[in-house]
Parts: sequence; C-alpha cells; structure tokens
Amino acid sequence: AKVADSSTAIAAAVEEQHAAIGEIARNVEEAANGTREVSERIETVNDNAGKVSSGTTQLAQTAEKLVAEAVSLDQAVESFLADLRKNAAA
Repeated sequence: AKVADSSTAIAAAVEEQHAAIGEIARNVEEAANGTREVSERIETVNDNAGKVSSGTTQLAQTAEKLVAEAVSLDQAVESFLADLRKNAAA
C-alpha cells in the first residue's frame, strides 16, 4: 500500500510539474508576443520619425528657396520701379 501511495503521490507531483511547465511555456510565449509587438511599434515610431525628419528637411529647403525667390523678385521690382522713375523724369 505504501508503494502504491508513493507511486500515486509521484504521479500527482509529475502531473503538477507538467501543468506548471505548460503554464510557464504559455507565459513565455505571451511575453515573446508582447515583446515582438512592442518592437514592431518602436520600429513604426522610428520610421515615422524618419519621415517627419525628412519632411522637415524638405520644408526647410523649400523655405530657403522661397526666400531666395522673394529676394530676387524684390530686386526685380526695385529695378523695374527705378526704370519707371528714370523714364518718368526724362
């Protein structure tokens, strides 16, 4: 009877260990999935930050071109007005 009781206790302990190992495996899998999801979101944020940075650089370059065009236009208008004044005085 003692051998049977011991065998039953060992079998129960092995079954509990098996259940615990299964639970640990599920928890590890959930943690891995969570880590993968966080990694993907970080990658998305990083990609978006790169796009924003690129867009900001392009915007700054466009603004510089507009300033240069405005200066050129201002000079052309000043030259045109000077010619008008000169012709009006003549």
